[in-house]
Amino acid sequence: MLAHPLAAIPLKRLGAVFVERFDTVRGVEDTHALERRAGAGNALVVFAEGTFREPPGVLPFRMGAFLAAARADVPVIPVTLSGTRRLLPDLSLWPRYSKLTVTVHPPIIPAGAN
Repeated sequence: MLAHPLAAIPLKRLGAVFVERFDTVRGVEDTHALERRAGAGNALVVFAEGTFREPPGVLPFRMGAFLAAARADVPVIPVTLSGTRRLLPDLSLWPRYSKLTVTVHPPIIPAGAN
């Protein structure tokens, strides 16, 4: 997202924290930073898949945010966004007109730090 000014500028102004997805050492550091933020009472919004592609289906989750929540002993509130791949196709800069459905699920309470 940092490489796309139309997304990066507003996200930075909102105080978004960007997480390194490909460098393991940096990713661990970023996970600790998320843990500190969550432990300080900050609400975090994390896209657990880390990205999306046009074909339907859920990609494997990246575990850093879940680990940070467990270590900070804060609940995870899953939210499902349906219709995002049609709304913003892979490799497209412009969204398409499309129905988007947002479903908020019951909180998941951590049962330990792992």
